[in-house]
Amino acid sequence: MSSRFVAVLLLALAASAAPPLAAQPVLRPVPSPDVARLPPAQAAWLRETRASFDKTRNELAGEPLAQAYAVLASAYVRAGQYDPALTALWNAEQLSANDPRWIYAQGLVGHARGDDATARTQFQRAMAVAPDYLPIRAALASLQIQAGELDAARKLLADYVAKRQDQPLAYALLGDIALRQKRYPEAVTQYQQALRLDPPATRLYRSLAEAYQGAGNAAAAGEARAKAGEVPVRLNDPLAEGLFGGPGLEAVEPFAIDLNSATFFVSVGRYDAARESADAALRRKPADAGAIALRARIDAVEGRIDAARQRVQAALGTQPDNALLLLTQGAIQEMAVDDVGAQTAFQKAIAADPALSEARLRLGSLLMRTGRPADAVAQFRALTKLHPNDGEGWAQLLAAEAAAGRCVEGLREMNEVLATRPDYGFVIQLSVRAASTCRGATAEQRRKALTDGERLYKISGAGEVAEAYALALAANGKWKEAEETQAAALFGAVSSRDATRQALYREFYDRFKAKQLPDLPWATNHPLFKPERPTPAAKAP
Repeated sequence: MSSRFVAVLLLALAASAAPPLAAQPVLRPVPSPDVARLPPAQAAWLRETRASFDKTRNELAGEPLAQAYAVLASAYVRAGQYDPALTALWNAEQLSANDPRWIYAQGLVGHARGDDATARTQFQRAMAVAPDYLPIRAALASLQIQAGELDAARKLLADYVAKRQDQPLAYALLGDIALRQKRYPEAVTQYQQALRLDPPATRLYRSLAEAYQGAGNAAAAGEARAKAGEVPVRLNDPLAEGLFGGPGLEAVEPFAIDLNSATFFVSVGRYDAARESADAALRRKPADAGAIALRARIDAVEGRIDAARQRVQAALGTQPDNALLLLTQGAIQEMAVDDVGAQTAFQKAIAADPALSEARLRLGSLLMRTGRPADAVAQFRALTKLHPNDGEGWAQLLAAEAAAGRCVEGLREMNEVLATRPDYGFVIQLSVRAASTCRGATAEQRRKALTDGERLYKISGAGEVAEAYALALAANGKWKEAEETQAAALFGAVSSRDATRQALYREFYDRFKAKQLPDLPWATNHPLFKPERPTPAAKAP
């Protein structure tokens, strides 16, 4: 392990163009704690790790030295030695100013040692640098909830879900806040949304049962309680996992550190830092398909389409059947408005790896955008088989079936899912939409849609649920009720200043007002029918 750790640090040195040591900031000495009380194997491991760090520390500078301090901090954290870990992370931050990784990590360690004042300060600082990284926002919100600052925590999370609606933890925390404030119907809505996004998170059913009980629905509370388990809400937080868990330091590779750093920086929009980390990974493994693909995507997202295309094309010369490179080639072609080239690349990627979800998703979306929904059906159906718990995949499949004039088949597929999973709330909503708008639906199917829609609406008044119920009301001739229910959804979009949803909800509102039943499950301009073309996020530097 010791020699492996030395190799990590020496490779970092070899890959860097570090400034002279004199240019380094003043750093604090990391104390060596007494490890005598640790299990002998762990104590020996920690001593060797520290000795390896000390041998190479003076040979490093800049970012490589910052990463070395972070690796040392991780070793101390895993041994429960939080004070030296905090010092090491403080040094990492000094070497890499405004890097949210090391600031956030200090907050995590502060919280682990019971110092929530330090944790709160560091989380606030980290969020100022990386406001879109949910784990940081969630960590700060959790501290606010514990301190009883519920309104502040609620605003913190509401600001996030106003921009992104794909993270179950944000809704779960909003549910916790509503539950503490005794706003039980809202708590039910938030927990239901979290479960739609993350059906396996059975631990949420405990809180959902409590919310139902507070709302006076004892039967629903009992049903939720019976489903309660131990699976928590999912959260992808590679920074916390790297600090507190995962493989031992003997398995840590500098290549993986660089690649993970690049991925993180892309996620928070720091493309210059992402580029530097990806370049460092490529210096270590020039032929690695993952590093090449990530570096090309950074080029593309920054607007250097030609450079991105050339990078992937060169790699495909030696790895012509690499699914990841083919997928990346297709993504770049899409940005370059070359749909023919993108489609060909996506098809090749799928042939190379049929389980590559992103290739199927991108190909299906491209086919929808270019007016070929019948061809998109196969891709979205394959996605639902790969990820049956992802409600968005079922929605995409239904939208493609409806746009292709095959709404009866779409309704049948939704009902087949419900035959084996009758409590799958998101698919119930899809079935309601399909039965209410499909001209081939039977009168019995429309009556059932009304019953199911009303049941969903009593549980959650969210805009999408309200619209589904309004469709069922209209399909059963209840035009006034449909108009009023859709108006409630529209009012919610207006209140949240969501211009996109306002336009979508208004289309059905106007149809209901004119007593016209829509013939599609969503508005004609809904992203499910007209996915946006991926475009660069920034101008090329």
